[in-house]
Amino acid sequence: MAANPLNKKRNPLLDHVIVEHLFSVIPFDTKNFANFRLVCKLWCKESLPIWRKNAQIFVTDAKKMNANNHIHYNKYICLFDSKYDLYQLRKHPFRKFAIKHWDLRFDGRKNSGRLKFWEKIGPLMTSLYMEECDIYRLEDFRKVLFEITPNLESLFLIKNIYRIDRPDESEVRLDPNRDEHRKPEFIQKNLTTLEICLEVGDLFHFSMEELVNDDYIWNVEELPITWMELLIHFPMIQNMWLSWLSEYDGWDALEECLVSMQLIRDALDEPQYFSSLTHLNMNNVGIYGYRRFPRDIAKLLERLNFPLKTLNMDLGKRTSDGALKLLFETHADTLEGLKLTWRKNSQLFFNFPCGVNLSALKILEASDPSILNLSFLKHTPNLRILSMYNKGDIYHPNPQENSIKKMGETKPGVKPKVFEVISKTNFEAFNNGLVLPYMEKFLMSEEICDGSQIELLSKLMPNLKHLRIGLGNEGFQMVCKVWKKLEQLQVNPFQVDEMGLLGVSEGKRYHLPNLTDLKDLRVLQLGSSYVPNLQYCLSTSSIINGVFSLKYLNGFNACLSKSIPDEVRTELATRYPLSDNVLNQP
Repeated sequence: MAANPLNKKRNPLLDHVIVEHLFSVIPFDTKNFANFRLVCKLWCKESLPIWRKNAQIFVTDAKKMNANNHIHYNKYICLFDSKYDLYQLRKHPFRKFAIKHWDLRFDGRKNSGRLKFWEKIGPLMTSLYMEECDIYRLEDFRKVLFEITPNLESLFLIKNIYRIDRPDESEVRLDPNRDEHRKPEFIQKNLTTLEICLEVGDLFHFSMEELVNDDYIWNVEELPITWMELLIHFPMIQNMWLSWLSEYDGWDALEECLVSMQLIRDALDEPQYFSSLTHLNMNNVGIYGYRRFPRDIAKLLERLNFPLKTLNMDLGKRTSDGALKLLFETHADTLEGLKLTWRKNSQLFFNFPCGVNLSALKILEASDPSILNLSFLKHTPNLRILSMYNKGDIYHPNPQENSIKKMGETKPGVKPKVFEVISKTNFEAFNNGLVLPYMEKFLMSEEICDGSQIELLSKLMPNLKHLRIGLGNEGFQMVCKVWKKLEQLQVNPFQVDEMGLLGVSEGKRYHLPNLTDLKDLRVLQLGSSYVPNLQYCLSTSSIINGVFSLKYLNGFNACLSKSIPDEVRTELATRYPLSDNVLNQP
């Protein structure tokens, strides 16, 4: 008689210790964890708390819903009020809500259901994401933000349509002590995350060329309340993400926001306001090309003196040292993460980091060519991650949307412009034997490095675990020689043949440093899956004698030769089932 596969004694997946650990390491996905509940009582018991904690309810006013994870607000109220509470919504209420395509009006009999929803669910919310909603009445907007959601921790106002005239911000500057701008009775003390995107419509269906077309008319909304009235309710804010604040130059809109924060402090005489702001994103605050980064913004940030740990910023056009030096000096002791982006056709005239020692900096992301060489590393001794290539998402204002076409991505068949950084670095200038002991991740653009350059880099960052770089045979063999503890290796451009991969010299395989020396490698990517180089396709020998010898490898992408037999392809698919493009043929 065949053994029952669900026998608890035989099946480890029915052991609660194993299942608990399994769910703790599986990345959260709403649909997957919803399906886990259907396997058995044990899986339901272990997965349900994780699902409740992380899942987000999408509530809509639309009669026809395209997404299967949306629910009409009336149906949600019925489930919430049901006698038997089959989904345990009252016992274990959801805390995270996304409101989409919503008509935010509470007046009249027709809208009584909306008000009932907010009065019941509003006090339970810890995260509120509002997208493409119609805001008609200022009192309803204020009610949602400031009154019936007292436990909010995160607020996202994305691409909403505000059908209300906005007050003139200049009036606030002239009279910051008006009654309506004094400290309000109700304060959102729990709110730590604020994201605002005022662009209406979807920018990301357009190419960069279409985006700069003067004939295209942008539609950017304005908040129906002033920055001062909004921010005075959020004194404990820690993360602030501002994008598409203006149809033209966003620096003026950002300046209004920062001035309002300073006025709130002065008017209330409470310097602790905004003293917890540690993460600021001021990239993409305007749609059209920016002028140079304003010194006024740097002075305001100096005066506000936020304890910033991460900063995301656009360098503007024709940027020079003055304003940036002041900015870096202000946050040199606290800044741990910095992301620098630039606009097309910008002319950059600054020398990062403008002579300022950023001793606290651990993560630096810089799109080409915002940094011209690696000489700045002497000012960042504790750097752990350095990324200097365009990943295609530097213009993306909303990280919650993962299905949008990214602006700035390279089209298939289009060779990107190569900005040489390593070749322009004078390594002899590091005459004190500079070593970055904490550097674990180094991601470069499309520059191809030779063996001597790789050797110099290895002396500078000897403990790398993740490397992305362009290589030929000589450079690849040097990588295998000097960084034997690598866990992830991405080679792009990839110009390495079988002799380079397997270390063939004088007809002897493995005679030179080769792929098999990287015994700790977990992820290997050779070349680009979008624009494969057909001249350097992997051979059968390279796969069998090189790739298959890597014991811990679980992710592999490359362009394969036509001559590789079917059994080898099948083995590749079996060993690395989650890898994309591994079976591409030229």
